[in-house]
Amino acid sequence: MENVVTRLLATCPWKPTREKFVAELERLLPFAESENRLTHFVPRLNSRKTQYHEALNELRVAYFFHHNGFPIIQWEPRGASGKVGECVIGTPEGKNVFVEVKSPGWEGELDAEERKSGRTKLPKYHGPGGGGAVAPYIGHLKECVSRAYPKFAPTAANLLVVADDFFIPLAFTEIADAALYDKADQSGDELGIFGSRKYENVGGIGIFDTDSEATVEYTLQVFRNPFALPQTALPDSIGSRSGVKYVV
Repeated sequence: MENVVTRLLATCPWKPTREKFVAELERLLPFAESENRLTHFVPRLNSRKTQYHEALNELRVAYFFHHNGFPIIQWEPRGASGKVGECVIGTPEGKNVFVEVKSPGWEGELDAEERKSGRTKLPKYHGPGGGGAVAPYIGHLKECVSRAYPKFAPTAANLLVVADDFFIPLAFTEIADAALYDKADQSGDELGIFGSRKYENVGGIGIFDTDSEATVEYTLQVFRNPFALPQTALPDSIGSRSGVKYVV
């Protein structure tokens, strides 16, 4: 396994040189090997920026669930209309959960002028701090739900995990709660994502955060959908509206 990590570090275009990220690979890749998924993840980790971010987050989320007592039952399961998700996890209640992972990045926060100027080719934190207003963050989360929703069958428990790389991560804000549960105001503004039965096939949304201040630590905050169908609702062991946090 050491050779796999060494070769990846030598050839990958993103060069994770800091010790904590090397240590992270040294725990993630053995997990992938134990799940017979090295041939799926390593080429993507060795690919362009978007691909490696997606692959890394998918692997992180799977590792996270596995080490919190939610074993991986199936990889690349078929959801609604044959659309493929990340995995199916088992739960203490014996109810399997279909999991889809979305990894929106800071590039989506840039305006047309910034993109045209080549800002996407520069480091994330380059020059003046980014961030943006609250409304775009809500829009980004709603876009993730809309893009993932066609995968969620009405016959199984479903969880969308959002592992964002925004300038200000969703985990550091109260945006998720507002975007999910806000009610329509007197002006008729749109309800929160979980304010009606529109997304009844999704049992809940998890905001996944990778804290890398000292060591790489994973946290998942789960928000349940009060309008989920009985068969698509998450079992009690996976979070609550208040956001139960699990840490690895």
